[in-house]
Amino acid sequence: MNRSLSPQFASGELIGLCNCFFCSSGCILLGTAVTPTVLWEESEIMQKELKLLQYQLSQHQELLLKQLAEGRQAQVGRWKLLIQSSGQ
Repeated sequence: MNRSLSPQFASGELIGLCNCFFCSSGCILLGTAVTPTVLWEESEIMQKELKLLQYQLSQHQELLLKQLAEGRQAQVGRWKLLIQSSGQ
């Protein structure tokens, strides 16, 4: 086992690992007093970000479907031209 990667114990605490998590406003250190208000505000921000991402995804999906339909129409047109030219 690689000792440099293994977590070390000091005074009964686990050290050597990240003790924070990231949110939209930065890094919140675990073990610090995080009020429910801060967490609530953060969850509201994340919900708004999620809704925005969902909207953007739906717009991209609509664009891709439109491009697929246009590509199919163009392919049908090429096939018609090919069939007409081979029949002459």
